[in-house]
Amino acid sequence: MPIDYFFNDILGIKDRDTIAILQNMIRIIHFKKNEIIFNMGERPDMLAFLNYGVTRGYFVNPNGIEVTDCFDFRTGSPLVPSIPFDDVARVYIEACTDCELICFPMAEVIELIKENVFFIKLYNELLLESLRNCLDLKNVLHCYNTAERYQWFKENYPTIENIVKKKYIASFLGMTEEHLCRLRNSNSRTGH
Repeated sequence: MPIDYFFNDILGIKDRDTIAILQNMIRIIHFKKNEIIFNMGERPDMLAFLNYGVTRGYFVNPNGIEVTDCFDFRTGSPLVPSIPFDDVARVYIEACTDCELICFPMAEVIELIKENVFFIKLYNELLLESLRNCLDLKNVLHCYNTAERYQWFKENYPTIENIVKKKYIASFLGMTEEHLCRLRNSNSRTGH
């Protein structure tokens, strides 16, 4: 993705001076498949946006089982291991494929937020979008049956079903891998 597109269309920044400030901070970082981008329990040192690839957020429950919390695959998606962004990460974020991230040093981002109303507004918009996604997912997990959850996944994550491991998708949707396989087989027979 061209950097101008990232600033103008993803973040909605049109002011050339603001873009110049951010361009001086930007770092492009690559992660290989299965690399951990953020570690749970550590403070993120960067604010990261996905340029390309697929990531998943997960935590390990008290029984030692990984629970997939989120997936990101859309260009420009912020990777949010914690809220607020500079707090201790509540989840691990892992690269499910090779990924490229557009990153900004967290300390410099926090200073910009303290100094500039525009950055406060942008920060709040990113937090609200993250919260909205979290609440939408909770609604799906608690109000939909397993077939509806799988259909919702296919509609909202159309490009990743054959990229990430089935066990991650099953965990994300709150079902067993075996049940997910039955739903996939049933859908393929009925053409859905």
